[in-house]
Amino acid sequence: MDRVKLQFSKEESVLLTDPSFILTKNRILARISEMMGAISEEEVKMAGLLREQLPPEVFQFPPKLSRGEQYQQLPWLMLDFPRVFQEPDQLAIRQFFWWGKLFSSTLVVSGRHKEAVLHSDLKQWPDLYICVHASPWEHHFEADNAQLISSLSDEKYRSICKKEFLKLAFQLPVENWEQAPEFFIQSYSRWMQLLVRS
Repeated sequence: MDRVKLQFSKEESVLLTDPSFILTKNRILARISEMMGAISEEEVKMAGLLREQLPPEVFQFPPKLSRGEQYQQLPWLMLDFPRVFQEPDQLAIRQFFWWGKLFSSTLVVSGRHKEAVLHSDLKQWPDLYICVHASPWEHHFEADNAQLISSLSDEKYRSICKKEFLKLAFQLPVENWEQAPEFFIQSYSRWMQLLVRS
């Protein structure tokens, strides 16, 4: 019978009996979701203006907004456009909100898209991160996943670029939430610069 007893801390008891926290959380997520929906419309417009210069795969699928509750036990929202995940030529731009942590914008490429991006000067942006993890689908910015390109030796940078995929990222601390729309648009514009064919 001991196994079925419920025990909560004082803090947990307060939250358990107060629905306002969950209702507030739902309102916050709804507002961020609405903002991301508007961002997706801007992304489609930006890409459309460059249609002749971008890989046709950019337009293969429409934007997709997803949400979940358990990325490292915290809620998240995610906008993908473009979203081509088939090997060998992956091409995805992901705008991500992670509750209590950050907003991030990532570009994931492989195959010919990776080779095209590597012809650009990625060191032009001192706030640009590169994925050092074996998987491109982790979204945190701990040192075992993402490192500033500007902090890497040339040798380490070249080694990272030999992986099958290339994942680049910008981040915005969640405390700077007012800047999120501008951050997403600016990041998307930077990704477009890398994808435009000369």
